[in-house]
Amino acid sequence: MDKAAAYMAQRPMALSPAAPGRGKVPAQPREVLFSQIASELAQTDGVAPRDALILELRNRIACIVTRPASGPLPMLDPTQPPAAASMAVLRSVCPFSSSGVSPSGVKQSDDPLTFGIASISERLPGGSLSIRGLHEFKPRAPRDSGAALALTFALAGRRTSAQRPLLLVLGGRASREHGLPYGPGLRALGLNPDQLIIVSAPRAADALWALEEGLRSRTLGSVIGLLDGKANSIGLLPARRLVLAADAGATPCLLLTDPNSEGLAAAHTRWRVGGHASAQHPLDARAPGAWRCALTLERSRHGPSDLSWMLEWCDASHSFSLAAQSPARALAAHGAGRGTG
Repeated sequence: MDKAAAYMAQRPMALSPAAPGRGKVPAQPREVLFSQIASELAQTDGVAPRDALILELRNRIACIVTRPASGPLPMLDPTQPPAAASMAVLRSVCPFSSSGVSPSGVKQSDDPLTFGIASISERLPGGSLSIRGLHEFKPRAPRDSGAALALTFALAGRRTSAQRPLLLVLGGRASREHGLPYGPGLRALGLNPDQLIIVSAPRAADALWALEEGLRSRTLGSVIGLLDGKANSIGLLPARRLVLAADAGATPCLLLTDPNSEGLAAAHTRWRVGGHASAQHPLDARAPGAWRCALTLERSRHGPSDLSWMLEWCDASHSFSLAAQSPARALAAHGAGRGTG
């Protein structure tokens, strides 16, 4: 047992009596309690204050988290790394599944990550985007960021459910530059806002850590990362760590990166998304119709590249389809073909 653990073993945890039907709660306000712990640790000799403080806070959090029906909550092992220790508690109290098995004993479904369009699926290895891989989405220009984000939400929503929520990690100033997701807009993309978890990280390192931990948790349908600008571009080593985390957790990682930054060499696929004029409304020619976007597969690790499609989204069926040509364009193409015949 290290010094921090030895100190924690000697220090009792002051907790107030629990209310009926609830776990124990701290006897003092959170700010006062944490300040008191930090002050006591600073006066100790030979104990690492930071490690002991983190261990103390984790143990207190473990005491107020609802216990699983199967038994008492296991205490954290101080000999484990912080990430491993926190994941031990997560697996014991998380209402979602761990190691691919749900609380009811049913194995999690490996639903494919696909656009639902045959002409796209047949060009992808295995007929879909790898659920154990990293996929990069880039807007054609900064003004196309909204279209790229909407497409990513619509794609990730196909694997999202109450048992497998979607994690959105906003790095740096992303939340201020792009704003936060709008509930009715998410529903139009087939995503329940209640099934979305948002993490805002001020630093790129914090955002990458949140992405990696979410991918390894095996409790999420998908993970989306949105970093702001070229200053927070992802290096080769962090990108490889995300690939390993996605493979370990069988959870796809969808990254939206700056349109002018270099592509991620570690990504399984890289897509370029551009906004496009909407389809004609079937009832009113002056009203906007179905949302459209231009999609290009710039790079695929195990398949063809430089392929483009025009996609159309249906709010009613929550599905993609290939955009049909407008009557004017079809007539122009027919006339051009007849003239050259």
